[in-house]
Amino acid sequence: MKHSIILVWLLCISAVHAQVPASTTIEVNNVRATIRADGGLFTNGQEGVFVPLQPGLAEKTLLRHSGIWMIGLDPAGNLKGAVSMNGQTDFQAGLSPSLPDDWNKIWEVSCTDINQHLADLQDNGIVDNPNTNLYSFPGRGNPFFEQYNQFNLPPGQVMAGFFDNTANNFYDPQEGDYPAIDIRNCPLGQSPEYQNWFVFNDNLLHPSGLGPTQSIEVHTQVFAYKTMDSSPFNNAIFVRYKLINRSPQPLDSCFIGIYADFDIGNPGDDFLGVIPNRSILYGYNGDPNDEGGFEENIPVMALDLMRGPADMDGVELGLSHAMVLETPNNLLPNEFYRLLTGHFADGTPAPNGGLMYPSNPNDPSGDSEVTAGSTPGQRAGLASYGPFRLIPGAVNELIVAYYYVNTPGATPLENVQALYSQPDVLQNAFDNCFLNFEKACDLTLNAPEAAAFNGLSIYPNPTSTFFNLESKVKPFSRIQIFDLLGRQMRQFELENPVHEFVVSSKDLPLGTYLVRVENRVLPLVIQR
Repeated sequence: MKHSIILVWLLCISAVHAQVPASTTIEVNNVRATIRADGGLFTNGQEGVFVPLQPGLAEKTLLRHSGIWMIGLDPAGNLKGAVSMNGQTDFQAGLSPSLPDDWNKIWEVSCTDINQHLADLQDNGIVDNPNTNLYSFPGRGNPFFEQYNQFNLPPGQVMAGFFDNTANNFYDPQEGDYPAIDIRNCPLGQSPEYQNWFVFNDNLLHPSGLGPTQSIEVHTQVFAYKTMDSSPFNNAIFVRYKLINRSPQPLDSCFIGIYADFDIGNPGDDFLGVIPNRSILYGYNGDPNDEGGFEENIPVMALDLMRGPADMDGVELGLSHAMVLETPNNLLPNEFYRLLTGHFADGTPAPNGGLMYPSNPNDPSGDSEVTAGSTPGQRAGLASYGPFRLIPGAVNELIVAYYYVNTPGATPLENVQALYSQPDVLQNAFDNCFLNFEKACDLTLNAPEAAAFNGLSIYPNPTSTFFNLESKVKPFSRIQIFDLLGRQMRQFELENPVHEFVVSSKDLPLGTYLVRVENRVLPLVIQR
């Protein structure tokens, strides 16, 4: 009987692993990109799909695949972890340890979806035309989730991020809640042009040969912006990983990495490099002509590692290593780990402490593939963080921007120079919670103007020294004012409920604020 049970269990796991992961293709700015619910990014399973959509550029991919690696040592000193690379993954769609059938799905939401939803709600305080993308969204406690998805949310578990209009820690679109970017220490009040959310785990037999499953669960949010000007945002896709250790065991000497197989059009003539002080790993063509690919108009592909994991003291780790490799195949478990630790697969330490080719290839005295006299060819990159200790239940965060740089008529090295020379617009925006630039589809909450919500109005708006709050539906007694970082600036508790109240704003700094009246929120701009 025991052997029969084991056989059935192995057959079930094999069947799960054979499942085709859900996938979707994003095309909202100057990039066409395919992602899969098992964590495989920019691939449809057969070929790469990170395609620049820019006049004059061939529609060829810049990446074949990207995925996450995570390996450490269990208490007995054995290697445990999981990796994702071309044609081989230790991950499957779904929650850990549940079977992935229900969760083999990608939830997609656009800025237009959210604006239409808020307009519908603000019209008369009732959602007359529920938006499926918002009502099916896996926000914590969504009362409509089962109705739209045909399976249940895990009770009480924190899932996808959302703007919580009523501040009750539960997602309910009927109350004005909507999906939002979930980034540590940033307000949950704004959304990009497009976002999606999915979850994957490593509860299966690992093709890599890495030890028993570690019960790694990864909540993933992929998002993109579109701007009206020629901004790097139009060429970028952002990925935010929330990593959860569901195992009862800790991992020591743990490393987390982002693996990327670069295919700059024709994959047989590429070079890679790293900009250590900006945590950027990039690929470029090794000669001025990309035969059969981009020909003579060749972009540079960059991975901007915007946030690394934190150690047990909450200190964010900087980029530890960036390895440049010919596409690795048939690696053993210890070889995966060596690469994460800044060594080659055979254990030899990589140059520069594992930060390979850290110089601008336009610098004849620098350390690059150009000055090293490398032969262009297939290249994969692995950027890693560590070592740190991962305790049971630990939650970590990793955020990456994938984008390309291209100037019409420029050579590959001129595009590399543009990457080095341009200000780090994306990192600066991330450091400011993506609040400091104008988006093509700004949310109602990010486009302050005189407005009404459930019969509530605020005027004048913009204002300088005071503003009126007026409710034509029901009285109110509590007023709160927040800045866009979520910090409460003022609070008023009125002795008796009123329908109208005048608030002084003369001592508030210039800027944009959110004014909460009971469970209703309106934007406010202060100008002088």
